[in-house]
Amino acid sequence: MVTLCIVSAFVVGTDVSTQNPHPHPHPIVGPYVMTNVTFTNTAMDSTDQRIDVYYPANGTTGSYPVIVYAHGYTNYPTDYLRLFRGLVSFGYVIVAPWACRNGCDDDPATLPWDPDGFAHYYRQQLRALDWAIASA
Repeated sequence: MVTLCIVSAFVVGTDVSTQNPHPHPHPIVGPYVMTNVTFTNTAMDSTDQRIDVYYPANGTTGSYPVIVYAHGYTNYPTDYLRLFRGLVSFGYVIVAPWACRNGCDDDPATLPWDPDGFAHYYRQQLRALDWAIASA
């Protein structure tokens, strides 16, 4: 059985990796250590077809819930490493696609008040979800 959760972020002009580097003097951390691997998914937009998968390095047998995480506008998945490390430490697997950092090239449609190329941005997240299900 695969449990999936879609999480997304939309952060404009903010580098979350430098904000408040120590928000809590004693961060709560689970028992797992994070590791990652990068895959290529040709179904993703041609802007970037990489998908990073972050997962527990120790005790990797068994089932873990999966979160497909969409980066914010102009952000990379690596901008969220602190968040990913915390989630993975409690036994989650994070699937983070790189596509469409500054808008999608293959589907450049735009909606009112959206940046160019973001009308169907979340389709990239669903393609990453399809890829995760097929890879499980």
